[in-house]
Amino acid sequence: MKKTIVVACDHAGFELKPCVIEAIQDFGDDVIDVGTYSSASADFPDFAQLGAHKILSGEAQAGVFLCGSGVGVCMAANKIQGIYASVCHDTYSAHQGVEHDGMNVLCLGARIIGSEVARELVTAFLGAEFNHKPNQIRRFEKIKRIEAGDLYLENRLKALKEAGQSVWLSHINRRQMKDEKLTERINNGEICGLTTTFSNICSDVLHMDDYSSAFTAMIMDGWDSRQIFQKLSVDDVRQATSLFRENYISSGGSDGLVTIEMDPQLANDYAKSLAEAKQIWTAVNRPNLMISVPATAAGIETTRQLTREGINTNQTLIFSEKRFRQAVDAYLEGLEARHAEGKPIDKVQSILSVHIAEIDTKVDAVLAERPASGMEEFLAKIKNKAALTICRRIYNQITEFNQSERMQKMVEAGAKPLRILWDVLYPNPCTSPTFYSDALIGNQTILSVHQDTLAAICESGRVSSSLPVNNIEIEKAFADFQQAGIDFQKILEIIEEESMESYCQAFEAMLNQLDQKSDLVKKSLGVLYSPVLETYKKLESDSIVPRIFSKDPTVWTFDTQAYPEIRNRLGWLDAHQLIAKNMIEYKAIAASLKADGIRKVLLMGMGGSSLAPEVMALTFPEADGMELQIIDSTDPGQVLQADADHPLHETVYIVSSKSGGTAEVQAFLDYFYHKAVQALGDRAGAHFIAITDPGTLLERMAKEMNFRNVVLADPSIGGRFSALSAFGVLPAVLIGIAPEKVLEQASRMAKICAPSNPVASNEGAALGVYMGTAALSGRDKVTILVDPNMDAFGSWLEQLIAESSGKTGKGIVPVDIEPKLNPADYPADRAFVYIKSSGEQQSFVNQLIEAGQPVLTIKMNDLTELFAEFYRWEIAISVACSILGVNAFDQPNVQDSKNRTVAKINDYKEKGALSELPVTWEINGIQAYFSSESESMRKAESAAELINAFASTAVQGTDYIGINAYLPRNDQTMAALQQLREKILKTSGCATTLGFGPRFQHSTGQLHKGGANNGLFIQIVADSVQDAEIPNEGMTFAILERAQALGDFEALIAKERRAIRLNLGSKRIEDLF
Repeated sequence: MKKTIVVACDHAGFELKPCVIEAIQDFGDDVIDVGTYSSASADFPDFAQLGAHKILSGEAQAGVFLCGSGVGVCMAANKIQGIYASVCHDTYSAHQGVEHDGMNVLCLGARIIGSEVARELVTAFLGAEFNHKPNQIRRFEKIKRIEAGDLYLENRLKALKEAGQSVWLSHINRRQMKDEKLTERINNGEICGLTTTFSNICSDVLHMDDYSSAFTAMIMDGWDSRQIFQKLSVDDVRQATSLFRENYISSGGSDGLVTIEMDPQLANDYAKSLAEAKQIWTAVNRPNLMISVPATAAGIETTRQLTREGINTNQTLIFSEKRFRQAVDAYLEGLEARHAEGKPIDKVQSILSVHIAEIDTKVDAVLAERPASGMEEFLAKIKNKAALTICRRIYNQITEFNQSERMQKMVEAGAKPLRILWDVLYPNPCTSPTFYSDALIGNQTILSVHQDTLAAICESGRVSSSLPVNNIEIEKAFADFQQAGIDFQKILEIIEEESMESYCQAFEAMLNQLDQKSDLVKKSLGVLYSPVLETYKKLESDSIVPRIFSKDPTVWTFDTQAYPEIRNRLGWLDAHQLIAKNMIEYKAIAASLKADGIRKVLLMGMGGSSLAPEVMALTFPEADGMELQIIDSTDPGQVLQADADHPLHETVYIVSSKSGGTAEVQAFLDYFYHKAVQALGDRAGAHFIAITDPGTLLERMAKEMNFRNVVLADPSIGGRFSALSAFGVLPAVLIGIAPEKVLEQASRMAKICAPSNPVASNEGAALGVYMGTAALSGRDKVTILVDPNMDAFGSWLEQLIAESSGKTGKGIVPVDIEPKLNPADYPADRAFVYIKSSGEQQSFVNQLIEAGQPVLTIKMNDLTELFAEFYRWEIAISVACSILGVNAFDQPNVQDSKNRTVAKINDYKEKGALSELPVTWEINGIQAYFSSESESMRKAESAAELINAFASTAVQGTDYIGINAYLPRNDQTMAALQQLREKILKTSGCATTLGFGPRFQHSTGQLHKGGANNGLFIQIVADSVQDAEIPNEGMTFAILERAQALGDFEALIAKERRAIRLNLGSKRIEDLF
């Protein structure tokens, strides 16, 4: 296509110009020559401007400009909007500049190149076309934006702040409050405040799992939807005010504010509105709170009185100038009254929220109904301009008000000026996302936007002031609307009325939606809902939670001899507060180990000393730290495997024992320290760390053996409650978990469970009420459901629940990782708890609920919430035990099996052999001992038949069957035992548990001997394929393990438990079924 090319030059380019013109004509294009026309001295900016004019006017489509170097004329040309010039002295650039960059002027240096090169450059330039690919279009558009003064990488939010406008977000949900980027923007002062609405909060409650546990707790306490919503709103807003606290302080109280809405159904009742506003102000209890008050007649009076009482207000639903004037007067009169009473007025303030898009929507609808004949252009000109016209007038009036004599007196006394909040939460779909925000930038203004509008502002929003607008221009705009037949006063009154009506309807609809969610929670609790409700009321009336935190032992028992021990076992309530104190020490230990090339941690411990670290290591396998494993089995095969997996030069051994005298831990220490001494001599201690209470034997030994570190734990924290003490937090730091995260999550849950929080929203107490009530109702088998990424958590829960509750013939049976039944086939002794993380179990849970099984769901949004769960469940079991009337902090029946084990070992050392139980049944190399008189058991012709006969004596709906295996705990053994467990479950219909000895003795063992006599126990032992000597003890691990199994079994029989002992000898587990 033939084009016209303009050629311009100064005196230095004059000599080359003929060659350039000839090259253009030879290419087939026309030429406009704008000079210069001689070699006399001339200024290149003049001719650059003349050439540019031809392009911008459309007379030419491109240009070739010349000067001595090409640089000067290029610089001048590029100062002219719409000209994209570049000096090109190679053909690639001359062509590529057009194709990729949109260049429309080629600049040449006549003193740099000759005629032949010039001809080639012009030909390359003229032969190129812009390629219109998306990336090239995007880049060219960005050039145009820069040209228009839009420095889009500039921090627009800070620029708006400098222009006097504060940007507030319209909503932040609980999850977003943890977003680091958002928090950084708030801390940087880019986002200066927050407006909240009941509709947004309600949407979060209905659709986000973050609120589920709190919502369920309040349902369990009998709260209605209105109470629940207000509590959740207050909690969210209080959290948000903390988020904006530094902003509030640094701005002197002008920014960092957070608004909260009242019940709109009270908007026309002054007394009730005032009462609710004051109640909310007290509940949130933060100086940077603002109460949103609808600007009804009653609302205006409410604002006046709230200002007088020093309470910040956000006057909303302001559309008409009448309401605007009333709102302004209410603030001023409230300030004057407060000042007259001698009270400070420097902290109280009010803002006026002007809702924008609704105005244009209504006005444009009226315009659309007007006859358009002959007025099409006029109506198009004023479309989408009504709201801006009104806002510009309001801005000028606010400015006049703040400068008035009365207001200036208040300002001199410390008052803050009245500010406008432009509410652009719902952008007009007919305009750009920044249409309103660009036009309403002014000093002492606030812009409230959604996150998507905020993103648009950051991308392309205006950053310079657009207010004030001259009053003459504003009045002309009003006249235009009047000419179009728009009665603003009438329309704005209609908008006010409709907005208030829809506001109330939306609130009522919200309550209805919350009612529906409440019904779903009640359905999930099933038959337990009513008894839970009764228990919750009793918990509240008996002040159980405050008494737990005051360390009142009568919460659990009236045995005065138990009181000192209980009081000395409640340090876990405040354990999270020690994390900050100790994290420097723990980080230093981790850094020192890493510096020495240590990559692995082998933690030797039992029960509370090892279960929490194991859960952490299995839950966070990708953590950027050391690889941690635990050894809590005396099975020689497992000990030897742990030894093989942990080369000494890259391993640190943590000896973890609260008492400092745990027999198994001492055996592990003897074995691994002996091996370290053999390899390293006196330097062996550098590979060992001890975690123990002050004054223990282990502390003394560790110092004598020159351990690398001796970490002393809080002695007022019991073992199974020690996950958030040194026993759990130091291992967490070593595997790469930031202690700050541990502290954050533990502190969050501690705050939720604190007595200062209403018991109805105490999520730990709610879980405890559920478990305790279930147990009292005959549903004592608490079945734990977790998603795969939380599989390990149940092993910690088993100890916490069983060892705390299983005594004096009572107890809660924790059922972990049990194979599934058809939901309708579970008997009435089950209560399910679903700890939802990835949601993979949700379908099964839904089936359980439909089958009428009670299910309580706990939602985790992030795996680091594990540390909050530790605290929640510690509170929960404490509450559950108070309901059952058992002491949660002792383990009276554990010692019996320990004593029997010691006796067995002493007997072995004396006689050289362990005294075994007599064999009462034997087939195919598998031996059994049982005291049952069951004929079917004695006549069983296989191990599978024997087990079925034993299991058939269980009472479905009452009993449970526990498999206690003194075998290596590995994947292969676990899979085989789970198959056996599934067969027993489906045959008997009874709940089943699975534990490895001696590990379970420090976990569920107390429940087995001290809980209700509703357990049937299958102990499984086998010959050890491997063995290892325990240095200085005169026995091997195989002997220790067998002695522990015998001691445990005899303790069960002594408590008249129903039990069978199976000795596989050299057979496999699979031979049992």
